[in-house]
Amino acid sequence: KSEYEDECFIAGTVYCCADIPGIPEVCVPITYQNEQGAPPEISVHNCAHIAGGIGLPQKDSKDTFKVSCMPPTGPFVLCRYRYASSPIVPIKGFYQIKEMSPVEFRLLLQIQFHPAIGNTLWSCQVRLPFHHRGTIRSHDLKCSGGSFSVTDHGQSILWNLNVRRPRGNLETNL
Repeated sequence: KSEYEDECFIAGTVYCCADIPGIPEVCVPITYQNEQGAPPEISVHNCAHIAGGIGLPQKDSKDTFKVSCMPPTGPFVLCRYRYASSPIVPIKGFYQIKEMSPVEFRLLLQIQFHPAIGNTLWSCQVRLPFHHRGTIRSHDLKCSGGSFSVTDHGQSILWNLNVRRPRGNLETNL
């Protein structure tokens, strides 16, 4: 709605898995657009450190830094990052909930991807918590892309969008 201003921050997680024990140091280069001149907030696993020019301006508006580590065996979170703002809103969402009776609700959820992100997303999850509504005991989930599941002991709906996102709007009805 026009009376609500869009808010946008971008956050992500880089997952890694080292299946060979005693693997030597691994260095992961990360490149990001830096049109606003501010690097992302970043936190790294306790086995890792940031190397290279995070936050150093470059002429082509792309910045690069490296996360270097001696990886533990098995899967782990290498780093988490967050941008406080973005020049575009990469994903816009709209939802509407209508109470049909005290125990039945209809939900419309629409997700629209900005054309500038193209096929850059490998996956996308939308989590809708309903803790204040009680436990979801039954559902008739239908969606135009991906799959739904009820999580958090029946208190949330999780929409997993496919690995490579479909084109255009995604819409679901409960």
